[in-house]
Amino acid sequence: RCTALHKTDHVPIDKLVGTVVLERVVDTLLFAVVTLSTVVISGDELRDFMTQSGAQIPELSMAGTLSIVAVLVAILGLVLFTRKIWMQWSIALKIAGFATGMITGLRSLRTVNNKPLFWFYSIGIWTCYVVTIAVGFTIVEGVQGIGAEQAFFVSVAAGLGFVIPVPGGIGAYHYLVSKALVVLGLSPFIGTSFATLIHSSQSLMFVFTGALGFVFLYFAGRK
Repeated sequence: RCTALHKTDHVPIDKLVGTVVLERVVDTLLFAVVTLSTVVISGDELRDFMTQSGAQIPELSMAGTLSIVAVLVAILGLVLFTRKIWMQWSIALKIAGFATGMITGLRSLRTVNNKPLFWFYSIGIWTCYVVTIAVGFTIVEGVQGIGAEQAFFVSVAAGLGFVIPVPGGIGAYHYLVSKALVVLGLSPFIGTSFATLIHSSQSLMFVFTGALGFVFLYFAGRK
């Protein structure tokens, strides 16, 4: 992406890399917002989904929660106190570099020329993801009884499927979306079928728009 834009718009590659980092950071933040919305709307379903997917989420009392917070604060204090030692480790340098890149990406928000349009597009992308699932609930036979509010819950499962490092989310996407629909009371067959339909439609859209993009870049590069 950076190389293509460098050829067509003659923008330095290092600046383009910064925009990619910014995009990933904002995308992660918006995914966190969708996840938090799911906790509020479908907290029980999300807990069941995580359990069925292999994650154990224990019930915590107030004392248990405070204990965990205290331990995390103690660990953070220890990390900061001993940073001169562990910053000599290569893996620590990689983690610190990643965190620095995230912070740099967030800071570059200040240099965005049209901030309202940037946030409109960013939020619009995630809105389209959720709406795609919600529309699927209304037109696909077998899932029409699911409420539109559950689209947030299934969108989180779909997002986790894309986060897992497999090409295009193939396999992981289908598995996690199917698990989410099983939690909502559907059969694994219907869940997998719905996931395949939604994933295929998104993939076809990416192929179509990607082809148009290559054509545009080809002619833009010849100017």
